Amino acid sequence: MILDKIEKIFYKYFYFWKWAQIEPTTYCNGSCIYCPRTVYKNVWINAHLSLKNYLNILNNIFSVRMIYLQGWGEPFLNQELFEMIHQTKKNNLLIGITSNGTLITEDIAKKLVELKVDFISFSLAGFEKNNDIIRKNTSFKKVFEAIELISKYKNFYNSSKPVVHIAYIWFKSIYKDLKFLIRFLKNFEVKEIVVHPLTFVPSRELEKEVIYLEDKFLKFAEQLKEENQKVKIHIYFITNKIHSCPDDILRSFFVNFNGKVSPCTLSLLPVKNQVIYYFRNKAFFFKPIILGNLLTENLLKVWSNFQYKQFRREYYNSFCKNCYKLFLTNFPMEKTSYHFIPSSTK
Repeated sequence: MILDKIEKIFYKYFYFWKWAQIEPTTYCNGSCIYCPRTVYKNVWINAHLSLKNYLNILNNIFSVRMIYLQGWGEPFLNQELFEMIHQTKKNNLLIGITSNGTLITEDIAKKLVELKVDFISFSLAGFEKNNDIIRKNTSFKKVFEAIELISKYKNFYNSSKPVVHIAYIWFKSIYKDLKFLIRFLKNFEVKEIVVHPLTFVPSRELEKEVIYLEDKFLKFAEQLKEENQKVKIHIYFITNKIHSCPDDILRSFFVNFNGKVSPCTLSLLPVKNQVIYYFRNKAFFFKPIILGNLLTENLLKVWSNFQYKQFRREYYNSFCKNCYKLFLTNFPMEKTSYHFIPSSTK
């Protein structure tokens, strides 16, 4: 009992986990061609995280520096999202969100600034029309309209928050689009672009779009580095280089809409039947990893249980061995202190 109290006091004042990624919803108004939600739409479970359950999860979390509100859906579809943000900030935690940008209105942009959300990331996968083809029912134009609205209210309130990022998925067939996007970004208040290849492949057709560290991509990255000296934006590449997961799954975790804990979004898809994904041109049945539930247990209990300990010891022999992320590492084009975004397929 005394040791438990000492442990809780320690975790209260010393951050152990980098972030907790919590899923506000699995609903989405987009139909991105690479997203499991689109490919597995016939077996997809659509659900919102309730405010009551979010508060229970938040109450069971400690020693976490940041809450990242993103999962397999568009966060702004959850009508209780802003109260979740408010409650999170009351706990003195950093908070980040990833969005497709389609639902950002004047009122929402204003609230994001007033609530002092720390980071907001907008997802893209191509430049202009190419993005809109790949990320169906989303809009390249709307993303930058959203960024301008946020900048407007940041200036009005003389605020530095939220810091704006771009989460960019690098497709092989349009890899040069990245150059045009970076040039375009110089006109907007964007702090960083995080670039990563497609890491979860839900259909065989998408295998041809996965980028490896081939010479032409390395050379292209070096060219962007030189050009970036003029643009002055942080470019953070996540590329296939060594055996390492960029999500730092040993210091972070994912919580889905009903409180289940998993290492990352890719290891806990909201599907009701078995589905197939692809890795290096081979098909695999998806098997979820569930390591506990933060609606009924506190984080320390979940983290300390047998199955979580076993996962941390042997994750490279579990689901992760057939995940492209295990073969990725962070390859910074510039030294940056702003990279808090958990990488994902969103």
